[in-house]
Amino acid sequence: MKTLFSRLITVIACFFIFSAAWFCLWSISLHLVERPDMAVLLFRLVCVWG
Repeated sequence: MKTLFSRLITVIACFFIFSAAWFCLWSISLHLVERPDMAVLLFRLVCVWG
């Protein structure tokens, strides 16, 4: 049971870290292009270039 709880906490933490990173990159791309639709395209391009 302790292992299951530990893994659950790890998964939740990874989800929040990934969400924060995604939001930061999206907001940076939004400020660069000033249009939400172009920001999504720029964000995907940056993710592919990685």
